[in-house]
Amino acid sequence: MQVPRRAGLSAMAALLALAAWGCGPQDRASARSAPPAAGAPAPGTPLPALPETRDAGVALRRMVAAYKRLDSLYAASEATVEYKFAAPVRVFQTGVLRYRKQGGMLDFVVEDPASGTNRFVCDGTTLVNHTLLTNQFTRTSVRGGLPGAARAVGRLVPQILSPLSLLAGGDAPAGVAGARIVRTESAGGAPAHVVSGTFTPDYERQIAGRCFGAPARAASSGFTAWLDRGTCLIRRLRVQFAWKGRYAQESGPPVVDPWLRADERYTEIVQNPDLPESLFRFIAPRGAQEIYVESPSQLPR
Repeated sequence: MQVPRRAGLSAMAALLALAAWGCGPQDRASARSAPPAAGAPAPGTPLPALPETRDAGVALRRMVAAYKRLDSLYAASEATVEYKFAAPVRVFQTGVLRYRKQGGMLDFVVEDPASGTNRFVCDGTTLVNHTLLTNQFTRTSVRGGLPGAARAVGRLVPQILSPLSLLAGGDAPAGVAGARIVRTESAGGAPAHVVSGTFTPDYERQIAGRCFGAPARAASSGFTAWLDRGTCLIRRLRVQFAWKGRYAQESGPPVVDPWLRADERYTEIVQNPDLPESLFRFIAPRGAQEIYVESPSQLPR
């Protein structure tokens, strides 16, 4: 799950944001420049069914291992993201993630009615971030295969328990303090373990720093993940953070008692599809402007 970044962004950081949070609607000419939508590919060999577990820690480690074990993935999602930093905002987003382990390639497109289409595409050596609203893009070098590409996206926009954050991390999901399996129910048409848990204080501070520039511990935080009972792939995810206090900003009024809530559902999951290299090539739309990144300090933190 991707979340909004801090409001006090520089022009460069705003360009690199996954979504231009709170921006006005895109014009029709820009909308016509959006990458064409593509349907879901045919599935390949599925992951083997896992033995039953009632241990939440085991389920979460299996979740991470599942995304790393896949040779390729297609996942479409819908998310409602609500937050209050400067003012309350509610955004409905759709997303499509494709990745291929061979060659370290990924293509991640997120769209909402307010900020239009934002795309991250990596051919294995270069990550391009194209923002349709401005028709501008950046290129950054990538090393380390698919985990390196996933980490590069995470440096541009915060990821919470997303497939990209799981690919980029270790054997267990980053920031999880404790969890338990609370029930089993259907999600996305498949039986799922419902895992509920909390985040560590350090992780709460990290998310606060990325979202509104003040590394503050949250008054409350937590997540609920619906994990496919057979594979432990994520079918649905809810996260919430709430902070108490008054946090000064680089510009504009202070942020008071900020909060963040998000609910993401995966509408299509295709395991090990055949994804050709051509899907991971960026062809700049007509009139697109490249913004050159001369120093890592220009990138958002």
